Amino acid sequence: MGFGKSKRLWLFGDTQAPIALRKNGAFWLLAGCLTLLLLISAYILYERKDESEAWWWDQTSIAIPFNAAVYYGHERVRPEDIPERVRRARESLGHDRLIHVGAAADVDYGYSVSVVAAVQAAGHQRIGLSVLHWGEGHMRTTPDYASGNLFPLETSVLADDVAVSQLDSETTAPSRSRPDPDFAHPRIIVQAQSIDGNVSISLDSRPVPLMDLRTAVRRSLNSAPEAELWFTAPPALPMEKIMPLLNAIKSGGASTVTLSVIH
Repeated sequence: MGFGKSKRLWLFGDTQAPIALRKNGAFWLLAGCLTLLLLISAYILYERKDESEAWWWDQTSIAIPFNAAVYYGHERVRPEDIPERVRRARESLGHDRLIHVGAAADVDYGYSVSVVAAVQAAGHQRIGLSVLHWGEGHMRTTPDYASGNLFPLETSVLADDVAVSQLDSETTAPSRSRPDPDFAHPRIIVQAQSIDGNVSISLDSRPVPLMDLRTAVRRSLNSAPEAELWFTAPPALPMEKIMPLLNAIKSGGASTVTLSVIH
């Protein structure tokens, strides 16, 4: 009996089984290769997504987690280093790209203004200021930073000349002067003061409750559409008390608020 022809050597006694097995083996090999390719592609895309998110964050986000600590993207920097970083971002993204400055709730208003001034010292005029929120529901995404738009609780701001001039004169760019009633454009000045831990507000020297600030700002802007909105407060006031006022001013129709500090 020839062993080469014995059906006992073939799977289930089927003389066509070896061809079927070869076809199945090729199929599973191809499937395995495709699966590996998909996994590698997914990994590459995930890494690129992380790199893209990190890139936008590193270009457009400045965080102040506490007084005397500033992070430009993921890197801790000195305030005097910010103008050069902003210049590089402007070269990559254009002059109209919004730079986001976020300060923790207990960071001093005065220190936040100094960081805004450092951004402005590069000649940049589009700056958003907000309070940092660490909760999951407040996480920003790449489209948020890439859009170039203000966040919902962010206000467009500039710093006055006094804050900008405290930086190296070689890094500064022309900016607005302090409020002056004799200037060509009228100023609407909102001032905050801290009295016994409570914040009092005035608009053009008239006391205004916080709940009425938005309406008062809108009324003033309707009376003087060309007016510039200025905000001034003591340097030690925490940002958690400042941002509700800036957001009320923004809701009242102010496109940009110039910040100054009461000394």
